[in-house]
Amino acid sequence: MKNLRTILFGFIMLFYIGFLFNMIRQTEQVLKKGAVHRFRLEPIDPYDAFRGRYVRLFYAVQTVARPPDFTFPDNNTSQAYATLRTDSAGYAALKTVHRQAPHGQDYLPVNVYTHASEDSLLVYLPENLAYYYMNEKTAPTVEKLVLQPLPADSLRTVRASVDVRTLRGKAIVEMLYINDLPVQEYLRQQPQ
Repeated sequence: MKNLRTILFGFIMLFYIGFLFNMIRQTEQVLKKGAVHRFRLEPIDPYDAFRGRYVRLFYAVQTVARPPDFTFPDNNTSQAYATLRTDSAGYAALKTVHRQAPHGQDYLPVNVYTHASEDSLLVYLPENLAYYYMNEKTAPTVEKLVLQPLPADSLRTVRASVDVRTLRGKAIVEMLYINDLPVQEYLRQQPQ
């Protein structure tokens, strides 16, 4: 009986270890083979005791033209798949939404909430794209940089964007940019 428990425990541990390695493998595959899309955003850097330091990513409002056959269930929210395009400024934007995952195109699973207007839909990106984790020492610096109030006569602006890699509907935040420089490079160039 003791041997059976040991064998069962070993199988359960192997299952959990295999599950973790599969998650890591999928993440690495997206980062190595996924297409890069740069989204414009407004970061805010809160602290969470369980997650540590991160920059909370607030993406520009995403609306898409409403496909003629797109209907909502009773709760006015819907899961969909959004294809991506590049706008005139070179940033990623949502092209259109589909009920089924499109083949041969980059797409993200999204939540669609009612109508932005009669002919457009309000779309929210996946929750896992809402965070960019940083070193405990540099995160407060980024917070001060992005959130500090600017004098009324100041012309300085801080532009933030993020690279998101996508592969078959999976998406991972790869890099945070401030004024078109990777955040670590930007911090190195700033006077102390």
